[in-house]
Amino acid sequence: MAETDLGSLKKITEAISIGISGLGKLSTESYYSPDNLYEHINGNAELFISYNFRHLVTMTYGKDESTEITIDVFDMGTSANAYGVFSHSRENEDKFVSDEVGSEYGGGLLTFWKGQYYISILAYPETEEKKKVVKRIAKKISELIPGKCIKPVIISQLPSEDLSPFSIRYFYHHIWLNSHYFVSSENILNLGKGTEAVLAKYYPNKEKKNPAIFLLINYSDTKTAKKASRGFVKNYLPDSENGFARLSDGNWAGLEQNGKMLAIVLKSPDRDYAATLLKKVIHK
Repeated sequence: MAETDLGSLKKITEAISIGISGLGKLSTESYYSPDNLYEHINGNAELFISYNFRHLVTMTYGKDESTEITIDVFDMGTSANAYGVFSHSRENEDKFVSDEVGSEYGGGLLTFWKGQYYISILAYPETEEKKKVVKRIAKKISELIPGKCIKPVIISQLPSEDLSPFSIRYFYHHIWLNSHYFVSSENILNLGKGTEAVLAKYYPNKEKKNPAIFLLINYSDTKTAKKASRGFVKNYLPDSENGFARLSDGNWAGLEQNGKMLAIVLKSPDRDYAATLLKKVIHK
């Protein structure tokens, strides 16, 4: 990793320490790279690395263990990567930090992103006093971090009607697709470097049951998109007609490709709704 990358994170770390002085520091800052990230978050390091993680700084504040608050600042390189990590497991988005910052708070844990940084603040066990401190720290960190919460362009290409906004997941690798909705143990869509994908749920009924699962992938070129389309039909929709097929559970699936973009309805309550979703994206 370039020293300039780590240098930028160190400057932010120094600013944070000054900005929240008075809390008392329980430990010195610890820095991690892709080579040793597992030492800090063993079992979950692969997630961050798959989003091109660069560096992490972790610091602990408080007067004692009962007031302990741990701050992790991940430099993800780009706002798209930071958003991807945030979107991976969030179930809601609140305005805990500010109206402009995507965040989720619950049970003493706050996660949010701004610019190329993903931030986690842990204050467990939760108390009302510690919650207030977390809010103050988060606002200060947000002010200190340059940039804005700019989501990947592909997000804006999702149809807005019936969309469940907090179901959106942005990723590059097929392992994360399978973690959200299992497609195949093989990488039949050729996800990886040079691709970006977004998965989302749509509820065509008021009961909010049996959502349609929609996948949108942007490839590096048309040839790769065509190859992925053929592979998906062969392995997932072998009995398809005109790009649509009825699944064993009674739901429908379908796909359509336009240039570098491949739109797939992994499941839909009916064929017409699947066709509507595809049309809204491909002909947008």
